[in-house]
Amino acid sequence: FALDSEDELQKIVEETGELMQVIGMYMQTRGSDLHWKGDLRPMLIDELADVVNSIQFFKAHNLTTEEKLYFQRRILQKRKLFESWHNGKNKL
Repeated sequence: FALDSEDELQKIVEETGELMQVIGMYMQTRGSDLHWKGDLRPMLIDELADVVNSIQFFKAHNLTTEEKLYFQRRILQKRKLFESWHNGKNKL
């Protein structure tokens, strides 16, 4: 990747760190939306959106067309696996 992409990679790290903080708060509350910092549900949605956006931005500005196609295939593969876990066909 180009040196210019370093800031974009750092943004992905920052956003995933913020998502992990909210997930940690959920773990503290044993899954409850109520936390002393406020309602965790909108915080979780915000951070999920920020992570997705940072990755999409990086992808748009740094991956080749071939890499973008591979990226999409990988997403579909993982989605099928996650769905099978969700449906109880496989265990994590």
